[in-house]
Amino acid sequence: MTRQDRSDGSVRYQVTVDLKGDASVVARTYRCPQPGLRVAHAPYPEPEQPGNTAAPSRS
Repeated sequence: MTRQDRSDGSVRYQVTVDLKGDASVVARTYRCPQPGLRVAHAPYPEPEQPGNTAAPSRS
């Protein structure tokens, strides 16, 4: 995946897509943000204290 920051301030992401599960892949470019898109998995926040490497529990 590649991020493209355009001169007009827009952002594009170029990804390779394999819909059939075979060796045939195509490159697609998507504008971001798009209406209706949301973050599927947010990254864990950085530990607040040095040495604290435990990930937060998912309840």
